[in-house]
Amino acid sequence: MKQLTDAIIRQVEFMMLRVIHQKCNKSAMSYQKLFQKRLYTLKGRGVAMIDSGVWLHHPHIGKTSVNLSLQKKDGRIIETQGGEDQIGHGTACAAIMFVHATDILLYNIKIFHYELRADIDVLLRALERALKYQVSIINLSLAVFSSNYDDHILDLCKQAGELGKVIIASEGFLSPDKISPFPENVILVRGDCSHSWGEISENGPFLTAHPFHRRLPGVSPENDFNGNSIAAAHVTGILAGIYEQY
Repeated sequence: MKQLTDAIIRQVEFMMLRVIHQKCNKSAMSYQKLFQKRLYTLKGRGVAMIDSGVWLHHPHIGKTSVNLSLQKKDGRIIETQGGEDQIGHGTACAAIMFVHATDILLYNIKIFHYELRADIDVLLRALERALKYQVSIINLSLAVFSSNYDDHILDLCKQAGELGKVIIASEGFLSPDKISPFPENVILVRGDCSHSWGEISENGPFLTAHPFHRRLPGVSPENDFNGNSIAAAHVTGILAGIYEQY
């Protein structure tokens, strides 16, 4: 947390303030008052994570409020309770978030089941569900490999912004060079091996962060989950940790 620069904090603050100001339309209130008001409402709210689920009994995983599993079968999206992780990616990302912000409440939405691949309609449904939860942050440590759904994704991102929710996603979630104006409430994250744990910096339209999680005995970082998705989990946890301070 100490390595998080004032400039990055201000960037996130003002992004949030613009969202709140547009929603509330209270020009008489100062930005500082709006920000203090917003942080007060954020206390006790959670983080929605759309991923492979979590291993609920893992020692590094804290409280979960929702455990929802989404899967497409025979052209229909099936929603069931339970989000146990069978891959490990979601557990790795969630564990990082809980290191940075121990008191967050996790809303666990599982879309990856036996591989890190899901139907785009399942992702869109998961985003729709996340918008309904009392969360401040939506974590998307994933990439989208088709631009055919950009308009639908952007519409959901804008809805999130109107609700005061920040989306923190891997670099490949959207292409900022192809989208104008780019949603102010969406933060894209790129992994940078030169960064230490908890360090964040700016690189053009992206934030960059540490691309690895905790060292596991006998496993080299390169052979474990790493990259932009893990970096996005770091930024999610760090931002959640900022909220916890107020």
